[in-house]
Amino acid sequence: MDEAFPSNEAHPVLQRAVEQRFSQRNFLRDKVLVELASSFFTAYPRLSQEYDWSYKSWAATSEQLARADDFWTRIESIVEAADYSVSRLPDDGDTLVRWTPPAPAIVELKSGDDPSANMDALSGCVSLYSSITWALSPTFELWVTQQMIFAETYAFARETGLPLTLRSARYRWTIAKNIAVALIGVAAALEIGSRYGWGVGVLAFMVWAAARTYLIQVGLQSLMHSTKLLADMKTSYVLTTRRQPCPAEIESAMTRAEQSGAVWPEGTRRILERALARNRSAWGEWNG
Repeated sequence: MDEAFPSNEAHPVLQRAVEQRFSQRNFLRDKVLVELASSFFTAYPRLSQEYDWSYKSWAATSEQLARADDFWTRIESIVEAADYSVSRLPDDGDTLVRWTPPAPAIVELKSGDDPSANMDALSGCVSLYSSITWALSPTFELWVTQQMIFAETYAFARETGLPLTLRSARYRWTIAKNIAVALIGVAAALEIGSRYGWGVGVLAFMVWAAARTYLIQVGLQSLMHSTKLLADMKTSYVLTTRRQPCPAEIESAMTRAEQSGAVWPEGTRRILERALARNRSAWGEWNG
């Protein structure tokens, strides 16, 4: 019988191997690489027996692992797909920087470069990860969930111009448009009154005001619905950025957003279900 892979003893060796193999690194990316490597050896313990995981051999084993190209090819396929989802063409050199999930407040920014990942590429990451039976990285699952939720939330905020602020262009345009429409209505009523009598003018103004009030109410209802939807989507993202994110809470927030009209990128639910199946109350040992 094959001996079980000593994951706890091997963790520092795998970490050193990652540091030796990759010159440019991101803490999150490193953790994903280590977790994937550990899950591979856990699934195939016979292969792990080719290495000496004892403390006295840490240095030699980490160097041996760092040079094992065939082994890392399996691991890097997932991570390179994730790299692609946050990359830019032409390459701006900030791919590793974008591995760090954006701050929730960035959702409300209306200008500047789009910090979100490519949603189609993220869905491809999920499909690849899910198809590899031995792959298990809670950090990757949380990361891809964060990136998917943020990308959809940011896109919705940009599309709608929400949330409205006193300094936002949409707010100023809405105020200016309403003032202009009101002035046009008054002018039209005065013109009608001068031609057909002031009674007719007043009646025309009252009809116009009633129609305008109805349209404003419809617009306000739509605005309130969109604002609530954005708040629900942002809440879903904020919950993923907690120090100890709870999959059940994230699922609940995502469901509320869906009930308001949100459509999450393909694969978001699939990756969340994996976390829920392991532990509904805690995603993993680390976040942030």
